[in-house]
Amino acid sequence: MNKQRSLLLGRNIFILIIFIALGSIVLNEKSKEFLLPKAEEKLTGYLKDNFSKLDGEVETTKVVYKNEKFQMKVVNKKNNNLYFYTYYSNKKYSNTYKKDYKEGNSLFTKIKKDLKKEISDNINTKVDIDIPNTLDKYTTIVRKRIIEEDNLSELKFYNIKKELVITNWNAKDISIEINNFIKLCNSKGYSPKNYIITITNESDITNSILIEGLDEEYLNSSNQETIISDIMNKKNLEQSKINYRYLN
Repeated sequence: MNKQRSLLLGRNIFILIIFIALGSIVLNEKSKEFLLPKAEEKLTGYLKDNFSKLDGEVETTKVVYKNEKFQMKVVNKKNNNLYFYTYYSNKKYSNTYKKDYKEGNSLFTKIKKDLKKEISDNINTKVDIDIPNTLDKYTTIVRKRIIEEDNLSELKFYNIKKELVITNWNAKDISIEINNFIKLCNSKGYSPKNYIITITNESDITNSILIEGLDEEYLNSSNQETIISDIMNKKNLEQSKINYRYLN
């Protein structure tokens, strides 16, 4: 009997502890809700004091409490994919302005995804997209077009990346394969800054070469085969924008 009572008492104590713990969590979360107006006031003041240059350019969302911080999302009025967060916790402020907004990480993530799908669908072969610079590195005019997403596929600010598996591993056939791919992209209206092509030997997949800097100049060159031959023979490409490196 005493043993049963001890077990019952122990179980009741355990349930009580769980109940108190859950109650504390609920009360803590509820208390944060009551503090939301004050947190919004603080974050609004922080935004005004530190990002006045964005006045009229951005708008804010409601403050929420997440991951033990109060956070406010600050969104560009012309493109809601360009945004950053401001945080307030324990009387300290922080933000993601530099990476997400100034450098455009939040916007470029979406643009790369959209361009990848659009181009892959239109040329009927999978590609990847690389944007070599951060948003703040472009001129004001280009930056404006990127933010407004004004016919981006024709704006030379991105690179198209593609892997070509080559059946006949020689300079002539490789240059033809690269040429055909670039012409295919051009025929669909795509004109990236550069093409980044990885060529892989079908007979030996460990034999792969990444070639960067291929552009219209390369396409119009009469030395395409010579360039590829020099790459295959690991020669220096003097006075050329093209770079390469062996993989694997």
